[in-house]
Amino acid sequence: MKINVYKSSHQQVEQAFLEITNQMKTECKTILFFASTIYHFETLTQKFNERFLNSEVVGVTTVGEIQNSGIHENSLVVVAFSGEDVRATAVFMENIHKYPIFDRPKLLEAAKKTGINVNARDLQKEGIALVFPNGLVNAEERMLSVVNSIFPSGGFPVFGGTAGDDAKFKETFVSSNGRVSSTAGVVLFLKSNSDFKIYKESIFEQFSETTLVATKVDVEARRVYEFNGKKAAQEYARILGVAPTTLESKFMAHPLGFVGKQLSVGSPMCVHEDGSISFYCQILRNAELKILKPVDVLSTIEQTVSTVRNDFNMVEGTFAVNCILRKIQFKQTQLLPKVNERLSHIPNLFGFCSYGEQLQNEQINQTLVLLVFGKLSTEERK
Repeated sequence: MKINVYKSSHQQVEQAFLEITNQMKTECKTILFFASTIYHFETLTQKFNERFLNSEVVGVTTVGEIQNSGIHENSLVVVAFSGEDVRATAVFMENIHKYPIFDRPKLLEAAKKTGINVNARDLQKEGIALVFPNGLVNAEERMLSVVNSIFPSGGFPVFGGTAGDDAKFKETFVSSNGRVSSTAGVVLFLKSNSDFKIYKESIFEQFSETTLVATKVDVEARRVYEFNGKKAAQEYARILGVAPTTLESKFMAHPLGFVGKQLSVGSPMCVHEDGSISFYCQILRNAELKILKPVDVLSTIEQTVSTVRNDFNMVEGTFAVNCILRKIQFKQTQLLPKVNERLSHIPNLFGFCSYGEQLQNEQINQTLVLLVFGKLSTEERK
């Protein structure tokens, strides 16, 4: 498989599109484009689909674009997958916040068309599903549930990120083969002869041994009313050792981690007058969580880069999805230039900053997830 990455910082749609596509060949099997909202998304979608008539074309609006030199803003990043071994099929799931189950037959058909055996014993070798839910409709978990449901034994690799809108929090967009929506999600089934491996990077560790048990929740609304039988904000603040009135200001540095899920992060959004807390992901009733604290960002990223380079003899491309909250943290602490310098050591990097990250059946937050394609080392293949 061949993966080519292109970037333009031209502010006009036509100029950005031409700067990139003049370098591209039209026989690409699949095109992914990640676009700042400075561009008119429907126009971009139309142009890419007219230019690449025989390709699967998927687009996503972002809150930052990622390319070889790191995290950028107000730009357009385009990724082209090509090669005789590449097979890909996109599915446009309409209104994922309502009845995504209606798209299940389309998902099954697309997986089959891509050459994926949903009943295979070793699903890790069948391919991967890239998922791109729209943001602001709180439907990532619903979409993931339907995607995972087509694999009876579970365990098929699922990787993705939620569309953003440059932190305006008004309207995000995804597109698939010309169709555009602010309430849809797109799934791209991808299969090739390349090896791949998924990585999850957290820049947090456990702050306290005390467990927060979500004893009263509204799962669909992503709202927790009580932890340990007490008002959520009151208990959270008590364990953190701060006044409830200052709790919101501590959220970015002290999100919650799900117990037993290899430090999957759930980020709180805001405290309500009744003492309940809204989150950027679903918290199930009786879920057990720990308050987290930051670790050294730069050394963590260096370790991630080192691990990727050691695991692969050859890297074809690295798909990165980085949470908006991490990006904000890097900017506030003036670490972004140093973060980008370290990210630049990851071969053939591409991707975007998101409103949420997806792995398997989880919507997580404040995380960097990486999907690396290439040739694994002999040790990693065992």
